Amino acid sequence: MGWFRAWVLGGPYRTIGTVQAERRLGFNHDVHVHVLNATTIGQQSRVSVELVTKAFLAYDRRPVTLTKQQASELVRLLQQAIASSGLTSA
Repeated sequence: MGWFRAWVLGGPYRTIGTVQAERRLGFNHDVHVHVLNATTIGQQSRVSVELVTKAFLAYDRRPVTLTKQQASELVRLLQQAIASSGLTSA
């Protein structure tokens, strides 16, 4: 199944980690972060953020591929959201 997941994500990948998100009403939500390796000469590596939802008899996986600049912008927005919400990092 590794080849199928690589195809869905957009190329060879390595998983960096997973964040277990909200668990509610029988649904488990996770965010997986991957690095997609360049598949052609001159292509840069990319980042894949994969939203995974699991429940009884249900499974949904939604990968989003980002360039380095887009991933950096996402990090900036998340940091801004944390700061403006009054949340503190652990």
